Amino acid sequence: IHWKVDNDPPVLVSSASVDGRSIDLCYNEPLDTNMVGSTPVALDPFGYQVNGGAVGVARVEWALDHASVILFLDGAVQSGFTVSISPAVLPIRDLAGNVIQSSQTVTGIVAGLVAVDLGAAGDPLDPGLTFLCGTNRIVMRGGGSDIWSTNDHCQFVFREMDGDFDVRARAESIEQINVWSKIGLMARASTNAGSRNVALLLTPPGGQNT
Repeated sequence: IHWKVDNDPPVLVSSASVDGRSIDLCYNEPLDTNMVGSTPVALDPFGYQVNGGAVGVARVEWALDHASVILFLDGAVQSGFTVSISPAVLPIRDLAGNVIQSSQTVTGIVAGLVAVDLGAAGDPLDPGLTFLCGTNRIVMRGGGSDIWSTNDHCQFVFREMDGDFDVRARAESIEQINVWSKIGLMARASTNAGSRNVALLLTPPGGQNT
């Protein structure tokens, strides 16, 4: 058996924003979730400085795992924004107890996208989430009864376009919650559940129509 003792503190590796109203941060490893008072250290909104403190952070939530967080802002940011953390204010540590030793700053882009749940009240049952890790990786969590027939129920992230356009994406993975779970590209006339659309959809390995 070979193992390596973890003596390396966590590193803030990327920041990005879907729409400029919130910021997605990715660390290189899972963070300690222990509480200080009533809040985990990594979720302390006063520990993050956006654009040198020019934009306030209203709250911070875990994203899809404990290696990523979402900053919900009091204002808006544009591409080129910065996020800084300091061990004196935000002593983030990893699961091995290693605390960041110096200040870290990352620069982010705003993708100019809009993320919404398509459907009706109660379908999707839980709110969806679209998260950016870096400049070209989108992670989505969505529910809904189906993307099918005359009404779609799903998490949908989009940008309004006019005229001809090209879109290219690679689906890295999809979790099989159901054999009809779907991920893919869609162009639609509106965000109404019954909107006209054209779509290229994938189902998971072992699902239907794979």
